[in-house]
Amino acid sequence: MTPQEAETILADPKSDPALLKKALLLRVKAADYTMLGICADSLVAGSTALGSYLDAFGQAIPDLLAEDSQQPGIFVKYNGKTGSCYASAFAGTERGVIVSCYSPETNGNNATYGGLPLDLFP
Repeated sequence: MTPQEAETILADPKSDPALLKKALLLRVKAADYTMLGICADSLVAGSTALGSYLDAFGQAIPDLLAEDSQQPGIFVKYNGKTGSCYASAFAGTERGVIVSCYSPETNGNNATYGGLPLDLFP
């Protein structure tokens, strides 16, 4: 799969899950670090999604700092450059994962892929 083919697949988060996985892993590999934003129904669902994505990326799973919340949703923020991870209440109805890739090199990957399924990497 070429980087251009991966970009096309990632532009449609409803693409075949096997293709989404392959495309995302290809693009993450071309970046120096990633940041993830995860909207989920609960802290358990958000941290499960975070763990499965980071495991697939071959990255360490950090300790998650979470605020106590009575909201029905949670937003997990992960910074791969610093290794920090934080969860906070989220009142929106959106659910899914956004992966932002960063690289200082001009031929590296600097792009954001969004609306990915929470369970893309079971």
